[in-house]
Parts: sequence; structure tokens; C-alpha cells
Amino acid sequence: MRQALTSDDPLLRYRREREAREEERWRRHLLTVAERTDHPDSLLRFVQYTSPPNYQAGWVHRDLCRRLSRFSRQVEAGESPRLVIAMPPRHGKTHIVSRRYPDWHLALYPDHEFVCASYGQELADDNSRDAREVARGDALDVFPHLRPKKPEKTYYADYKRTDVDRVNNWKVPGGGGYKAVGVGGPLTGRGAHVLCIDDPIKDMAAAESPTERRRLWSWYQSVAYTRLAPGGGIIIMATRWHHEDLTGLVLRQPDEGWEVVSYPAIAEKDEEFRREGEALHPERYPLEHLERIKAGVGERVWASLYQQRPTPLEGGMIKREWFRERYHCQPEDIAATADEVWISADAAKKGTALADFNAIQCWAKKDGKRYPLDRVYARMGSIEYFQAMDAMIAKWCRFIVRTQGGCLVEDTANGTNYLDAREPAYMGVALVRFHPSKDTPGDDKSKGARARFVERAGESGAIIPPDPSVAPWVGDWLENIVAFPLGANDDDMDATSQINMRWTLEEQGQASHRSWFDMLG
Repeated sequence: MRQALTSDDPLLRYRREREAREEERWRRHLLTVAERTDHPDSLLRFVQYTSPPNYQAGWVHRDLCRRLSRFSRQVEAGESPRLVIAMPPRHGKTHIVSRRYPDWHLALYPDHEFVCASYGQELADDNSRDAREVARGDALDVFPHLRPKKPEKTYYADYKRTDVDRVNNWKVPGGGGYKAVGVGGPLTGRGAHVLCIDDPIKDMAAAESPTERRRLWSWYQSVAYTRLAPGGGIIIMATRWHHEDLTGLVLRQPDEGWEVVSYPAIAEKDEEFRREGEALHPERYPLEHLERIKAGVGERVWASLYQQRPTPLEGGMIKREWFRERYHCQPEDIAATADEVWISADAAKKGTALADFNAIQCWAKKDGKRYPLDRVYARMGSIEYFQAMDAMIAKWCRFIVRTQGGCLVEDTANGTNYLDAREPAYMGVALVRFHPSKDTPGDDKSKGARARFVERAGESGAIIPPDPSVAPWVGDWLENIVAFPLGANDDDMDATSQINMRWTLEEQGQASHRSWFDMLG
């Protein structure tokens, strides 16, 4: 059995010395790059140099640092930049933006005033204290000119301070400094070349409170915004809690030119640095960990806090409370006794498979109630769309044929290609073209006009979704439905609205279910 190494063993001492040399070599490399302020990764290297040895920087931190570096140059040029950063919790945004970036910016532009606000004064002070300790410590290796000057004293009662050094307000040589304030706190007499608002909302209770949201908006407009220096910039860095949080409100303001950088925890499409379905910072939160978080917090919280897609608690046009009744049997059991079973398919625009989702759904109608049975929701090219449509029809064709249902397909892009190749029927299922501009009744042909058919059916209690225990996809579907028209994606609504519109028109005698088969010749 191999004997354990003792503390004075030469081999152990050699290993420690080698590790120390490697760490020092790495620190010298970081120092060299950080000193080169023209280097695109100067800020990131400064963050790494002044952080604990176990700090892990991913592509997201490099991208964030480069955006902040550009922001600083725009402020110095007097371009009044506006930057929104939406990022999930515990992914390192505050460490960079509120605790390291201010030191780096003040080292480059020591005459600038940097104001950093958070939801409370205590948190703002914590960020300021950390930034000040770095500015008085490790940062001096990179930027020795940050060292504060000694106070000058000439005569008694004539004490001239060249450095202010309070935890919520400290200065750097050059006249600039860092001011920490809680949301709602005063900034009278203070200017700001950079106004950074970091997590202005404390929790979900504050986010859901109209009073708290009005208070935050009032403070932003009447206090924070008015302290900007000419050409100064604003950074709002926050997790999205609510569709009318500070981020949502500022983006409604015209002529501000906000740059919006959104980092969802799991990519919802192919991005510059990762593919769809990949984690944002897998070194800290691997995909399996994020999936557990998603299961634990629920669909709505996950969509808001982690994917940066907030939806109203009660819903927008479509209300959550309308879908409290759920069925718990298997969807096939519903289909076996249904009056009608239909597939409703939305289609992405041609040539934009990476930009738009395709939504393919199966629905049943029984005794006046409407039941979503199945769903496929993904970005697809033409081949993948054909395969998904064929598979959905094959799965439900026996129920569709029995009830003389059909497959309603939006006649555009992938849908048009599929209809041209498969018409008039596939596996005995009639294929019916849906033309949004022609088939929507009335003068209003918009998505909103078709969504009103879902609104009426949902409000009357006619739509009964499955319980998540039998259909795990139902949470995502419901989030997309209640987010309309504020949500990022309306493809689920398109597929849902076109079948519900047809059924409502049938019930009103404006469309004949049988006439659709007659159209097939």
C-alpha cells in the first residue's frame, strides 16, 4: 500500500511549488492582457485577475465584457448608449457589472461618475464595498494610478480631502468615483456618466405589486434619469420578473435606442456561441441542473427568470384561470369517443427554419368541449417538417378517419410544400388548406382576430387541456398561449386559433365540416 505524503515530503513540496509557479504564470498573463486596455478581452482578464482562483469564465462572460467595453467607449465619445442585459439568476452578472466593471471603467476614465443602483441600499453597499476593496488592492497591480492620494491638511479647521472613501461613495484620483444607492434613494447633487441599475426588483412579490412597479418607474424617471451627464449611458441589468418590470417599460419608450442583450439559460435557437438546447454557462450550471431547476420552479417562473420571457400572472388576452379544469386520462381515451379529431398545423416561413417555430397539434371535440391531445413544437427545415407531419398523422389517423376529421395545414412555406406533395389525403386523412387572409371572417385578418376565437372558447370553459402528468408539453403550450400577443413566439397560438376558429364557425353555421371533404373532390 502506497504511503501517504507528509507535509515535509520533497515530492509534495515540489508539487506545491509547481502549482504556485503555474498560478503565477497565469496571473502574469492576465495582468499583461488586462493592462492593454485596447485589447478586446482587457475587461475579462481584469475580472479574472481580481477574482478568486476558482472563478470560471465562460463564453457568456467574454461576450458580456466585450459589450461593456464598447459601452465605455461610447460613453467617453458622448454617444448616450443604452444597454439592457437580461440574464438568469446566479450566472455571474453582478460580479462583473457592479463589482469589477466600475473599477475598470474608472481606471480608463477617472473623471467619470459611476452610479450603481440595486433594489436595496444594503445590496448596493455590498457591491460598492467589493468594488472598493478591489480598487484599493489587486486593481493597483493593473492600474497603479487608482491608488488614492493622501489627505492634505494645512491649518486646523482647514482640512482639504482629495479622496472621499465611504462605502456608498468613494472617489478615485481624477475626480470620478462610485456612488451606491438603493432604488428609491436620493441622488441629489450627484451626476452620472454611467448609470447602472442592477436587479432593481427584489422578488416575485415586488414584481407582482403594481405599487412597487410604479414606485420603481417613478424613481427611474424623476431621480435616476435626471442625473445623467451629457452623453452619459444607462445599463439596466436584471432578471426578467414581469412583462411590465423596468426593462419592459423602458423598451416602450420611443427614440432611446436600447441595445437588448438577452441570455436565456437554455438556448431556444441557434446563437453565435451555442446551439439550440445548450446551457448558458455549463461549467457552473450544466443542462441537467437547469432541467431540475425548471421542474422545481414551474413553467411560468422558468420562462420569466431563466428564459427572459415574462408573461402576465393572469395571462394577457388569454387568461390562465380559464384552463384550471384538466383531463387526467390518456389522450387516446378522449380520441376514442370524440365527435371529431383534427390535426392543426402552423408552418414556418420559407428559408427561416432557425428563426421560426413550427407548431403541429392534435385536437378532439366531444360534447361541445375541445381537448388538445398532442403537440410537436420545434424549428424544422422542410425534411423535418414532412417527417413530423407524417408521424403525427400516422399516430392519430385511426381516430381522425373514424370521425371524418382532417388535417388543417397553414398554406405557407413548409405547409405549402407538404400539401403539394401529399394532397388530397395521407393515410386516409383529408388534407385541408388554411389561408389566414381568406378564411378569417370579417375585415380584420390579423392573428389577433383569430386569437379571439380562442379567447371566447377559453372564457366559456370549452377548452380543457391535459394534466401535465399525461402530457408534459402542456406547460410550454399554455405559456405560449397566455403570453400572446406579448410573447416572443406565436406559433402555438396560430395552430390553436385556426382549429378553434373553424369549429366556432361550424357551430355558428358559417362553415360546414362536410364541405371541407367536398372540396377535395
